[in-house]
Amino acid sequence: MQVMRAQVTRNDTRRPIQRSIWVLLLSCGFWVGNVHAEVSVASAEWQDSPTHRFLEKQISQKLSAQYPEARIKLEIPAPHPQVARRSCDGIQADLPQQFRAARLSVKVICTQPHRWSYYLTVDADISIDVVVPTRTIPRGEKLLPSALGLREVNIAKLHNDWMSGIDEVAGLAARRTLTAGRPVKRSDLEIPLAVQRGQTVQISAIFGTARVSTLGTALEGGRIGDQISVRNSKSGRTIRPWVSGSGQVQTRPLRTAQPAQQPTTALAASG
Repeated sequence: MQVMRAQVTRNDTRRPIQRSIWVLLLSCGFWVGNVHAEVSVASAEWQDSPTHRFLEKQISQKLSAQYPEARIKLEIPAPHPQVARRSCDGIQADLPQQFRAARLSVKVICTQPHRWSYYLTVDADISIDVVVPTRTIPRGEKLLPSALGLREVNIAKLHNDWMSGIDEVAGLAARRTLTAGRPVKRSDLEIPLAVQRGQTVQISAIFGTARVSTLGTALEGGRIGDQISVRNSKSGRTIRPWVSGSGQVQTRPLRTAQPAQQPTTALAASG
């Protein structure tokens, strides 16, 4: 009997504790629900506010001018409640000249009843069709139109290093292995070699208006305008001519050619 009384006593003491726990849990759930509802209402009010509409319009116009073909989506956060409670009329926005990142720092200026300002960090999704390989392209391979396609991506995350036209990429060479489906970057490309190491090349020796040609073997690769080592097939001598075309070298430097560098002229148009 004493054992039974002890068990009953322990059960009786547990019940109030369990009831208290359930009341606490239900109260927490009710509080969380209220907070969620209040946040949702506040978010809806912010998105419908004149300030939000003004910022959305200003930023969208700025981005559209910079990226005419882009599809733009903005996430403009509500200001801190202490900021939101302050009177703000005559709204202005101080925007950067160019947007180059996915997160934009925007200065909001209130001119009335007195001048003050605050900052908002805006998340921007700037989607545009960019060039991607349709298959893996090994390093050094020349890019052909048949191996390229377009895919819509958020260029805000590409740090302004992307290509938008297949015709701007075709004919250039892969500086590194390119993965299928990944955006092609300017830094991935280079002017292709006009002469490959070990290739048989035509050597042109120029004397005034006369030109004498023979064959040789390229001891190194080069682009148009590069000076490379070539072994003359007849004499066996190694000479240092300039690359003048595909599989061609000449003993005089090209008058108009410059040593090949990054294809900046071809790539600049895509920015």
